[in-house]
Amino acid sequence: MADVTAAAIEDVPAEIDGYRVERLLGRGGFGSVYAATHEVIRRRVAIKVLDREASARRDLVSRFQTEARLVNEIGSPDIVDVIGFGTLPGRTKADGRFYYVMELMDGPSLRELLERPEPMTVEELLALLQPVARALDAAHAAGVVHRDLKPANVLTRRLDGEVVTKLADFGVAKLLADRDGGAGDHVTATGVPIGTPGFMSPEQCCGEEVDARSDVYALGVILFEALAGRPLFEAPSTLKLLMLHANQPPPTLGSIRPELAMLDEAVGAMLRKAPEARPASAGEALRAVAEAWGGAVADEAKVLVTPTPDAAGSAPTLLATPDEEDDAAVGREAAPEATPWRAVLAALVALGVAAAWYLLQPPAVGPVATPEAPTPERAAPVVPSPPPASSTSASSATSPSPAPPASPTTTVAASTSTSVKAPPAPAPPPRWQDKPPSAEELQF
Repeated sequence: MADVTAAAIEDVPAEIDGYRVERLLGRGGFGSVYAATHEVIRRRVAIKVLDREASARRDLVSRFQTEARLVNEIGSPDIVDVIGFGTLPGRTKADGRFYYVMELMDGPSLRELLERPEPMTVEELLALLQPVARALDAAHAAGVVHRDLKPANVLTRRLDGEVVTKLADFGVAKLLADRDGGAGDHVTATGVPIGTPGFMSPEQCCGEEVDARSDVYALGVILFEALAGRPLFEAPSTLKLLMLHANQPPPTLGSIRPELAMLDEAVGAMLRKAPEARPASAGEALRAVAEAWGGAVADEAKVLVTPTPDAAGSAPTLLATPDEEDDAAVGREAAPEATPWRAVLAALVALGVAAAWYLLQPPAVGPVATPEAPTPERAAPVVPSPPPASSTSASSATSPSPAPPASPTTTVAASTSTSVKAPPAPAPPPRWQDKPPSAEELQF
């Protein structure tokens, strides 16, 4: 909003309690909010000022004071803090208007975020609403019901690069009956609806008693609108809108955005007409939504294990998602450390196979009738030529008398009755091209 001078804003002083007023942030039904900076410590704040008509009403002043007091009594870091309270100086005593000083949330509200053309993701919305749920639970624990939860009261700011979300505006907050002390002069009479019609629970619309579950309903309405991109109910008049919240079953998210059907049960539980049927706390309700959404994501990323082993009888195969495949790749980078052991094992296997092959070759047993024909790969054994008396030796071999000792020149291949063995033939070349397998060739 454009900067304006303090003098032009309903006669607001240029300085309030040491803070220099800089610009108008917004206007409401009973007052205005200004941005200001402390003149000495340079702290930036927001100052909420009641207008003159509201300051003249005792019930509104009581409510204004109660809001400032409740914020400090609840003491939640997820609620916009109130750090000062007072009245503006005026020309006369009757001119004094009430104000309080609070921390400045200069980021967009949730309402402004929802009006942007880019829709919010479920993760972004849950991250923004988690502090709101904590704030509501803290308020309920202190005996306070907000009663006006809506996107405009969910404020943001940037702090150290992070987006901080806080809940604001406890102006119509209700003190529960069991809380010690009174609510001041602004106690709402039974039967009077209080709140913003588009986010009021059925019991609020009917003017009935409210408790923490009324705020849970409003949180469900915010969730629905943010995710569906449209209000939960729409009507041409306030009365008809209140009647819809009180009586009409709400639509489901899945009917508008089928991809969000897994959230129907969790969000629908927050929007039930009977307060006792809703989650007991805002934190519980939001956790159910987060679990419904996170569970769907976890199912998609699950690792599948096929129970059928491979042909070698090894362990089942893991079908990993891309992320787990990246993890497996990291594990594969450490594989070279085991390489020397593989080489040693492969070398031992190679030696064993080669030794077994040589030992299992059948020996040349029995007489050899004729020498094998020479082949290109293997030459026949060289036999010395017999002397001229070879015929005598041959004929004597057939006589009954014992044969004389064979001379060194006896032809072994021509004898048919001798038991002398021929020298063993050289082994055929192995199938690994005349050399034993290497360790690399034996790696499977």
